[in-house]
Amino acid sequence: MFIVLEDLNVKGMMKNKHLAESIQQQCFHEFRRQIEYKSNWNNIRFILTDRWFPSSKLCSC
Repeated sequence: MFIVLEDLNVKGMMKNKHLAESIQQQCFHEFRRQIEYKSNWNNIRFILTDRWFPSSKLCSC
């Protein structure tokens, strides 16, 4: 079993003045930290992928 998260470009998203406050309130770093911590605690593999990783192009076989 494993958990996969995408490495988001939060700095880039913060440049949009209409979204900046909402993005700042979401605390993406804390969410990622908690997922990493909980997965390690429960012996579940945690994988952080690059934002350009073509996951939709991979076969699920």
